[in-house]
Amino acid sequence: MKVTPQDQPGVTWRSWTLWLPCVLAFLWINAVARWHWVLAAVSVLVLVAGLRFPSWRRTAVITAWMIIPVELGGILIWRLVGGS
Repeated sequence: MKVTPQDQPGVTWRSWTLWLPCVLAFLWINAVARWHWVLAAVSVLVLVAGLRFPSWRRTAVITAWMIIPVELGGILIWRLVGGS
C-alpha cells in the first residue's frame, strides 16, 4: 500500500515537510520535559522512517505534528496530579 497526498495521486511528500515537525517535536520535548525521552525517541524514529520510506512521509508528518500536543497534554496531566 502506498500512501500519497490525495490531491496528487502518485506523488510522495518531500523530505523537508518531515524535518520541521520532527525537529520541533524533539526540541520541544527536550526543552520542556526532559523526563519524556520516549516521545523524543519516537520523533527521531518518525524522522528516520519518513526519510527512509518516502511513501510513509504523510503519515510520518502527521505523527510528528501530533507529538507536540501529546507532550503538552502529558505535562498538564503531570502537573495536575502533583508531579514537579
